Amino acid sequence: MSFYSAASASSDIDNLMSMDLDELTSQNVTVTTAAKKEQPLNDVPAAIYVITNEQIRRSGVRSIAEALALAPGVQVTKISEFNWQVSLRGLNETLFNKLLVMVDGRSVFSPLMSGTFWHTIDTILDDIDRIEILRGSAGTMWGGNATNGVINIITKNSNETLGQFFEIVYGQYNYKEADYRYGFQLNDFTTARLSVKGVQSDYYSFNDDEWNNYNVAFRTDYIEDNQFLTFQLGGYHTKSEHSSWYTYDFLDQPLHPLYPDTAIVANPSLLKDYSRGVYSSLNFGKTLDDTQYKGSFWIDNNSRTEPTANGQYSTVNGDLLMIKQLNEQNELTMGIGARYTRLKIPTAKANYYTGMQPYQRLAYERVQREQIYNVFSQLETQLTDKLTSSLGVKVEHFTRNDTTELQPQLRLHYKVTDDHQLWTGIGRAVVTPSAVDST
Repeated sequence: MSFYSAASASSDIDNLMSMDLDELTSQNVTVTTAAKKEQPLNDVPAAIYVITNEQIRRSGVRSIAEALALAPGVQVTKISEFNWQVSLRGLNETLFNKLLVMVDGRSVFSPLMSGTFWHTIDTILDDIDRIEILRGSAGTMWGGNATNGVINIITKNSNETLGQFFEIVYGQYNYKEADYRYGFQLNDFTTARLSVKGVQSDYYSFNDDEWNNYNVAFRTDYIEDNQFLTFQLGGYHTKSEHSSWYTYDFLDQPLHPLYPDTAIVANPSLLKDYSRGVYSSLNFGKTLDDTQYKGSFWIDNNSRTEPTANGQYSTVNGDLLMIKQLNEQNELTMGIGARYTRLKIPTAKANYYTGMQPYQRLAYERVQREQIYNVFSQLETQLTDKLTSSLGVKVEHFTRNDTTELQPQLRLHYKVTDDHQLWTGIGRAVVTPSAVDST
């Protein structure tokens, strides 16, 4: 059950009525993930697929992970009602570290477990403009983890969500969801919105273990002539309870001398798993003559108590980008970036053999720090009227394992007709080292 404000519904109808037949198809879809700039989908020399907001709405899915199953080449496996495995090109793992996942260009990679926890990005689905899925290596543009592909979840500009939106959902396994969004205009150039989402349900379909997930997000956009600025602030809080859980005590002597396994005592307990996180991001850009300048800065703080991924980490990330049209045939893209991450991971306690979890992860060093530095460049050349080449390389340094990696890429795009294109490419990408790899 959903409710839109009259202003929002009227605006949607007016936009649809003003579109011609070509605009209502995917011919005019633009993407930004392939080259960090807007490109027509048909001109991208890569295997890229776009899930639109309309597809998401018509499919009836209730989460981003479920929506990804709409795309070809994406493997989505459901572990529980709120836990998924998502990967590309057939290599499915619980936490797939060969896939870079972003929300508006902000990485949601967790260094605690070298993957993505999908419940941490459970935004209101109506706030999503599109999901861009790039299959294949994209290390030159995006760096670590863009090995098998990139998923970029792009939310709507706040000027597209003016008015009020309210939605209530009820389903099986005690599923309850309530969403609310309020979009408003600050002045002729600035709009904003506030979104709140809450979900309660059973964690599994076969028992009544409880699941609670709450998200809040604020976004404001400033657009004037040849410049823009976007600021976002948000957070999430997740709690799940698991009744079929045990901790174990290892005794010095078995309870029965003839049965050595009686030295292990199982204690029924209730596992409460908490996940919390906050984030803030700032994106800006300006065009001067034949040159575009863009910047992105974001920070986040996340924590989790689940035994296999318990810990806390904070990240500060900054990127600067310049796209310059050198002449009619050549366009140069250059960028530089840096990331700092601080982790806190539990270490072994003094009474290690008391209250042991059935599985858990501990570290030798409680506080760990790591940095990532990168610089990249790519030249796009119009070789003929129909043939275009892209040649680039990224140099990325990881302090966790003190390595410097080269991530080159070459792509060719041949436009046979307006409706048919051929492309080929070769590239290299690496996996970002994480605490799992070294502790």
